Amino acid sequence: MLRPIFSAIALLYAIGCCLATAAGIDVQSHLDKERHLAGEPVYLIAQYTNNGSAVERLDLLAEYCVEPTLEPTSLRRSMPPVCPEPLAVINCNSVPRDLRPGETYATKYFLNGRFDLNQPGTYTLTVSEGKIGEPLWAGRTVSLVLDRSSEEDLRAVYRPYFAALDSPGSDRAEAVRALSGAGAGFTQDALLQASMDPRNDSDVNWIATFGLARLRTRVACARLAELAVRGGQQAIVALGECGDPDYMRLLFNLAAGPDHAVATTALTAAAEAGGEAAVDRLLNMMLLPDRDAVFLALGRTGS
Repeated sequence: MLRPIFSAIALLYAIGCCLATAAGIDVQSHLDKERHLAGEPVYLIAQYTNNGSAVERLDLLAEYCVEPTLEPTSLRRSMPPVCPEPLAVINCNSVPRDLRPGETYATKYFLNGRFDLNQPGTYTLTVSEGKIGEPLWAGRTVSLVLDRSSEEDLRAVYRPYFAALDSPGSDRAEAVRALSGAGAGFTQDALLQASMDPRNDSDVNWIATFGLARLRTRVACARLAELAVRGGQQAIVALGECGDPDYMRLLFNLAAGPDHAVATTALTAAAEAGGEAAVDRLLNMMLLPDRDAVFLALGRTGS
């Protein structure tokens, strides 16, 4: 069995993206279940416990507000990762919580958003534990076991998440995140609808779009192309990752626009989408002022 290992550099970021200031709170972690089906949602749980004799203040950022920092790992990363629009972190606020002596508070982090967990096997996760405020924490290893699964199995697992798409607020947002991390074709129609649902915050719409990008189906890429034409840089990047040469011309046209940042992003995406077919056009652009962007794009053709 494969035994990839990844370590959370700081548990405060690895679990729920927290900022904790209290020095008397112990942190422990575990998976939400002992075994999972390959492709089902997997959550890493962090438990913050006040083992002291006085009330401690715990400051937490909103869940998933900031993506965790993880060491390089042989566990395959999802492409693209499912996360909010990067600019959304500007609006993140910490939410203070007072923990009484003996009280425990738990947060969770959705692993499928960052990693491809669709292949069966046993994986070892090393996370940090200890007392908040101490410079060194001991590493604790937990075993992630992914059993073989069928589409029928996974449809049954995700049925509650499909049902939650009609729920208000956070329930719908978490359902969209889970479906986006599935990487399963049967989620396509729901994600397409969620990416355009006016009830959702913009972050939730983007999460659904990233879920579509992971599928790389014709319908998914068409939605990305629609968003790319509107100037969405993330959509442009994801459209390039679709690897569909039919979108190369569209991306080159976007690269000719007046916005330098969008143009650079589109040029690289056009190279990824076109591959070998994009090389000649890029070589003809070598006399442009921004030659560095052309060189970068050439490297992304894989030629």
